[in-house]
Parts: sequence; structure tokens; C-alpha cells
Amino acid sequence: MKISLFLLIPLSLLIFSSCSGDDDASPDFPPELLEVKAELEARYDQMNADLSTRVSYFAQVGIDTAEVRSHLVELYGATDFVTNFAHVNSDRILQLIEPEQYYDSQGADISDQAHVIEAFSTQEPVLSDVFTAVEGYQAVVCIHPIVQNEEVLGTLNALFLPEELLGDIISPLTENDDFEIWVMESTGYILFDDDSEEIGLNLFTDPLYEDFPDLIEAGHLIVSQEEGETTYTFFQSGTSDPITKRAHWKTFSRHGNQWKVVLVSPEN
Repeated sequence: MKISLFLLIPLSLLIFSSCSGDDDASPDFPPELLEVKAELEARYDQMNADLSTRVSYFAQVGIDTAEVRSHLVELYGATDFVTNFAHVNSDRILQLIEPEQYYDSQGADISDQAHVIEAFSTQEPVLSDVFTAVEGYQAVVCIHPIVQNEEVLGTLNALFLPEELLGDIISPLTENDDFEIWVMESTGYILFDDDSEEIGLNLFTDPLYEDFPDLIEAGHLIVSQEEGETTYTFFQSGTSDPITKRAHWKTFSRHGNQWKVVLVSPEN
């Protein structure tokens, strides 16, 4: 009886292990999708680290506007995708902006912006959804609060256009291939698409997508899961011909926000 029990236990473990492996099986992700995610993370994280370093410095020494402006100039010179860097003071006023082409926006009260409210209340970095900036265009902003003795002295902000950052990474990969890549917020807002007329549309609400319920269903699935694979029907890129597409996606996640990076190709 002891020998039989000894043999039974490993066998049951083998069976359990085999079933577990099947349940946890994940799709093979296209290398281009992994490359886009890695490059996006690298570029964003470098900018974010530079911003964080300056914030830590001003948290120690306090705010001197001349010195802050000097740091904003240095930050702008170190990145190729941020349109401007700004200092928001403790009254939530855009006090300083670089480069100088945005000086007209200095003095704007942005205290009612949701991401500003969040940054001041949580005292943590924030990556916003797309919004209409006081500079006059649709953008996202990375905000780092300057916290000294549990008091927010102000913030350092990096404002940028996601379609420019994403396009610089994605377009060289998709230019001469049979796959496409699009990126959306968890809200459904399209941050980037190879069909540029779709940038700025909302997958869940725009009339363009209402005749493709399986696309909308796929969108909700993509939002609900970190990564995965699915299929849906939509127009072939650059045409009005509906085709079935296979989609693989990964998630870029920073400061409480998520961007869904989706690679699609025609279903065989």
C-alpha cells in the first residue's frame, strides 16, 4: 500500500501540472509588437527619469524660478518628443514654460484639470488621458509633484503628442509590411493608427465603428486584459473592403494609465 501511494502522488502531480500548463498557455506575440512596447517604454522612461531627478532636486532646495527655467530648458533639449516642459506653482498656475514659443500660455490657471487635481491630491506622478491643452492642441501630460515636508510646492510637467511619439516608433516598422499597429487609451480614444484619419476617434462611440460590433467587443476585451489575442472584422487598411483581422496586444502602463498597443494582420 505504501508503494502504491508513493507512485500515485507523482502521477497526480504530473496530471495537474499538464492541465495547468494548458490553462496558462499564452499566444506567441509578434516580435514587432514586443519591439514597439520596449521602445515606447525606453523613450518614456528616459524622459520620466530626467523629470524625476529635477523634481527630487527642487524638493530638497526649494523653488527658485530662474533656476527652474534653466532646468526646463535643459529638459527640453534632452528629448525629441516633448513639445514643452512647464512648472506649475502651488496655486496651480502655469508659471513657467519652455520653449519660448509657448510663453503666451504662462499665467494660465489649470486648477480645474482632472490630472492636475489628481497630482496635487495624491502627491504622486500622473500620466493624463488626452485632453485639450491651454496651448491649443490635443496632448497628454506627465506630471511630477514637487513635495517638501508633505506639501506640494508645485509640479514639473512634460506635455507631448502621443501620435508623434508613437508614429516615430511604429511607422518605420509598418511602412512596407502586411501588418498594422494601432494604440488606444483604456477609454477607447485612438492615440495612433496607420490610417491617420482614425487618430482621435473613439473606438466605442464613433459612428465609423458602429457597424462592426465584433471590433467593439474586441476593444472591450483588449481594455480588460493586459495582453492577448483575438480576431475582429474591419476595413482593410486604406480601403473600404471589410476583412477578418487577427490582433495581438500588449499594455504600456505608467503612473496609473494604460495604453493598449495592438498589432493586427489579415487572418489566413
